[in-house]
This record gives sequence, structure tokens and C-alpha cells, in this order.
Amino acid sequence: MTMTKTVTKTLFSVLLMVQLSAVHAQETQSSIQSKSKTMKLSQVEHIINGNEDKENTAIESCINTYFMACIKGDGNLLNQAFHPNCHLKHITGDDELYDVGLDHFISFLNNNGGMAILETKILDIEQFGPMARAKALFTFKDFIYVDYLNLLKEKERWLIVDKVYVKQML
Repeated sequence: MTMTKTVTKTLFSVLLMVQLSAVHAQETQSSIQSKSKTMKLSQVEHIINGNEDKENTAIESCINTYFMACIKGDGNLLNQAFHPNCHLKHITGDDELYDVGLDHFISFLNNNGGMAILETKILDIEQFGPMARAKALFTFKDFIYVDYLNLLKEKERWLIVDKVYVKQML
């Protein structure tokens, strides 16, 4: 009987060690996979953030051109910041969608001259590859405009391809 107990204990110990080894191997594999995922995520972050400063400067330049076009009332300058197929959208006081093409905005600027803008400011930029979105602020005496701008990089040049905006009275 003692021999049977000894063999049983030995077999139990061996089985326990095999199970522990299997669990350890599984944990090791999970750790490797986790590190692999982390490496892949860091590579993606590098892709996202790698040229961020250079691209943000170019995006800011595009938006500042838009600001200057509004301040000066210069439709030709506006053409440098906006894609020709761009649309501008907002909700009117009657709760209706107002959607116009760039040509309408250019005509407005050319016919009315510069706007009485007190301040312009880029509030936020988020960029990934050849696309970006920005939030811009125009401050007037009695109201503000907040623009959400979608931009695309076409032939090494950032252009505003879509504008959604809201007017808020102060």
C-alpha cells in the first residue's frame, strides 16, 4: 500500500507539473501576443503622430488662409483654402438645413467686402493620414461662428472639402 501511495503521489506531482507547465506556456504565449499587439498599436500611433507637426502646420496655414479671405473679403484667396466642390452647411433660424456651394460663399465675400471679425482662432485639429478635421472660431461684436471643417490632402496640398457651422449670439 505504501508503494501504491508513493506511486500515486508521484503521478499526481508529475501531472500537476505538466498542468502548471501548460498554464505557464499559455501565459507566456498570451504575454507574447499582448506585446505583439502593443507593438502594432505603437506602430499605428507612430503612423498617426509621425508627421503631425509638419502636417498640422500645413493644415493651420490652410485655415489661416480661410480666415484672411473672410477678413479681407477676398474670394480668390478663399479658392486657395477650399476645394471647388466644397459645400457649406448650417441650420437656419427656421430649423432648416441651409446648404450652399463654394461659389455662393465666394460671391458673398466679393460683393460684401471684409467681415468685421474681432478674432479668429483654431480651436482644435485632428489629423490622420491625408484627412483632417478642425474646429475654428470667428468672434464678432455680438455673435460667434463655430466651424467644423473637414480637410483632405490632395497633391501635397490641404484643402477644406466640407464646412458645417453654427452662429451663436453673445
